[in-house]
Amino acid sequence: MEGSFPFYVSVLGVSVSEMRVGDAPYGLFDVGTTSVAGATEAPEGTTAHWLVYFTVAELDEALERFVALGGMVLEQPIAAPGVGRWAVVADPQGGGFALLEPERPAG
Repeated sequence: MEGSFPFYVSVLGVSVSEMRVGDAPYGLFDVGTTSVAGATEAPEGTTAHWLVYFTVAELDEALERFVALGGMVLEQPIAAPGVGRWAVVADPQGGGFALLEPERPAG
């Protein structure tokens, strides 16, 4: 993962800020003060790829609607402190992506 950061910094003109999600390193690609993408190691047995995600207000409700309309949950929701909860899904045609419920600020 870290070997690809210089490539994307040069091609896209982003900066990279690093953090951890659970035990895994995670790089946020930033434009100014806005994070526009993120990268982590590809799970064992998969090739490197990009996974698009869409933010939702309530992940559990979105997943219920998603499945009722013919979508499939490929990976059950997981939580990442400081990020939120997400699940990997596929639409009825097999297109994969993730749904993310961002963590709400405390207070």
